[in-house]
Amino acid sequence: MMQRPLQNPFDALDTTEVNVRDFVGTFSDVVLEDAAPLFRPGNVVVKGMQGAGKSMLLGLLKPEVRVAYYEAGHQFPVSDDRARFVCASINLTQSGVSAFGHRMHATPFAGSEIEIPLMFADFLNYHLVRDLLRAISVLGDQRHRTLGEEIGINTAGEKLDHFASVLCTDECWLNALERHTTYDTLTKALSARLSTYRAFLSFNRDSLPEDFTRTKSQIGAPLAAAVRALNESEILSTDTRVFISIDQFEELLYQRSLNDALTDPFRQIINKAFGSRDPSVSYRVGSRAYAWNLGSLKQFGTDKRLESGRDYIEVDLDAAMRRSESAKDWLFPKLAEDIFRRRMRQAGYDEIASHKDPLSAVFGNAPSADERARKYAGKNPEKLVRFKEDWPQSFKDFLIQLAKQSPLEAKLAEAWVQQRGKQDTLEHEAFLAEPWNAKQWWRKERVPQALVQIAGRRQQALLWSGKQEILALSGGNVLVFLGICRHVIEAWLRSVRRAGDALNKTLPIDDELQAGGILRASEWWLQHMIPATGTDGEARRRFLMLVGSELSALIANDEAMSNPGAFGFSLNTLDLEKAEDIKHALGRLSDFGDLYAFKHTTKNSSREPRQKWYVIPIASPLLRLPHQHVKEPLYCRIEKVHSWLKEAGLINGIMLDTQAKSPKKIGNPGQLDLFGE
Repeated sequence: MMQRPLQNPFDALDTTEVNVRDFVGTFSDVVLEDAAPLFRPGNVVVKGMQGAGKSMLLGLLKPEVRVAYYEAGHQFPVSDDRARFVCASINLTQSGVSAFGHRMHATPFAGSEIEIPLMFADFLNYHLVRDLLRAISVLGDQRHRTLGEEIGINTAGEKLDHFASVLCTDECWLNALERHTTYDTLTKALSARLSTYRAFLSFNRDSLPEDFTRTKSQIGAPLAAAVRALNESEILSTDTRVFISIDQFEELLYQRSLNDALTDPFRQIINKAFGSRDPSVSYRVGSRAYAWNLGSLKQFGTDKRLESGRDYIEVDLDAAMRRSESAKDWLFPKLAEDIFRRRMRQAGYDEIASHKDPLSAVFGNAPSADERARKYAGKNPEKLVRFKEDWPQSFKDFLIQLAKQSPLEAKLAEAWVQQRGKQDTLEHEAFLAEPWNAKQWWRKERVPQALVQIAGRRQQALLWSGKQEILALSGGNVLVFLGICRHVIEAWLRSVRRAGDALNKTLPIDDELQAGGILRASEWWLQHMIPATGTDGEARRRFLMLVGSELSALIANDEAMSNPGAFGFSLNTLDLEKAEDIKHALGRLSDFGDLYAFKHTTKNSSREPRQKWYVIPIASPLLRLPHQHVKEPLYCRIEKVHSWLKEAGLINGIMLDTQAKSPKKIGNPGQLDLFGE
């Protein structure tokens, strides 16, 4: 019999900094194929929204993680020549980089717009060289000599001191380290310089030593020199690659609120390291999409810009994990199952972890639309139907009987008649033929809306449950998936504790328990996760609530279901191009992952290009919006979208007329025609 676990396997959601000892058991290699450039020469930007798995991927590069695989006797997920690498890392959030903005915002000085980025570059150089030496020491430790040999590291004998004497005399340091000719004194000197910077940035000293201002190193040059010295000293094999990992890149963007003038130069310093194209060092940047997309690609001190494909390659985890039109090549379900299985095994759910399909074992399959409708309808489903006064009694009687058999069919029949509006559809022979089922797509497009209306009429919460819906609501995001699992599993364990039942007798988890947990997960994401990201998180949350409430009302009140695609909204692309502020705001919402954006073409004769947006799937339960996208979305006027953005606080109250290019005030949003086209 399955043993009762002591804790919820999903209590810990933080995928950013996983304990090294747990990394081997929790890391899923499912994403490695899409992240293959990460282990090849060349610069790579790993993009993704919060929880996409960027830091887990970059964590695989850390020397401590490599040693953990070795000591556990597990094969490293990357094999062959791709595994011959050593990596130095910096986390921009944890390293105190924001202190540059704090210090210089408080005490600006002449020339600071040049000096500050150069200090930042010098700080990065010293930090990364020191971490590279630490990585060499960890991987070259004699306790796991075989691992060092596999990677191409040998620190035996006097090699480290020889390396130090070569590196310290390199001209890249501008004589700052000329007195430090042993490995021990070199590492202490690197640490001492970083400590002095931190003391200055935290206001524990009034100024930097004079020699600091005369010995600022150029970004990347000390790292290249360190690699040359490691090769010359035969500590590092010439065919062992050196990677530089820079995580939490969005930290640079957050400094904009402190000093707008400094944010881009900080980013441009890193761009310059990319642009050097030094074959001895390859950079890896982990960034949320909005931070990379919004920044300038200009390199510091020059008009030269980075070129995607030449200076760097992008690995877009959001795109890799998000479902396309076809579910056949959707990678996320495989990743979610692997993560779920590993978490269950670590928590002692061995029976679940060894199941062929653990997600189905725990969550079951999503109920059919007909099953959901019956649950919403309750004991008196005939009370759901609504009649028009002029409908024949025979048709009213038919609807009542149909509702008792299938509430969903009755709602579809009711909508069909309201939409068609022809008397002949109410004739006895006509409605017995069930014409609402004759057109497959008419029915399919309206089932999600019909369920919302049935639940609304009985004042029932929408039910979300089953493996398929949990994956769909996760939207390809690992953190969302973990959050759903945490809330659902917690509801399940609470129920089991109260009843005193054996766990294996309560699986799959009851649909209503799942629905309650999923609703709490939806609230958690909108109320806590969105406001916590970026400087405008509260405004972005308000926007989603505004859009969601209006679309939800349209879905619920359109009893004829004449426009069943109001699960998202669409704009004419040409109008959008003329409204730069709206385009920028919607782009930012998409980069944050709050909206999912797609290009599409109108189905009318003009075939005009358009763009459509849907709220992030996890918001659907709280907003009472179906997550399915089976019909063209709501065609909006651009003024309506502007009013949403304005009310949320994401944009000002004046926009340019898309035709006349003249300013105009936006009137009462409630008077605008949502069905613009």
